[in-house]
Amino acid sequence: MKLMTEPTEVEPLVRVRRQWDSGYTAVYHLADLSEVHWAYYSGGVFAPAPWAFLAGYVSCEGAVSGEVRHSGEHGDGCPHSIQVCIVQRDNPPELVALLRAMAGSKPPSLAVLRRTGQPIPVRPLPYDLRGRW
Repeated sequence: MKLMTEPTEVEPLVRVRRQWDSGYTAVYHLADLSEVHWAYYSGGVFAPAPWAFLAGYVSCEGAVSGEVRHSGEHGDGCPHSIQVCIVQRDNPPELVALLRAMAGSKPPSLAVLRRTGQPIPVRPLPYDLRGRW
């Protein structure tokens, strides 16, 4: 039997929600989160948020723990990739900083866009071109 003599790195975990204000959360391995970006609309029901939030895509069945509520009625059923929200208060500051760097510059809130007469991002189509909800 081979004994490990060096400590192994713990894979970072990220807590996500389906909508920014959902009470349901799930924990995923950071490596299972893809396409980190800023979003104005949540996945699924496309609920608008008062500001841009960090978002990414995960497999609906890939959670380490918890639950991200979704219907699973789209496309070919589960498992499939879904957009999730990453809320700052749910995650350690170092992880949030990493995710912000991955997403790039944070866009202004929808209220600022309206107030300054800038174009409002359109709500995404119910089924985007990548086959995700």
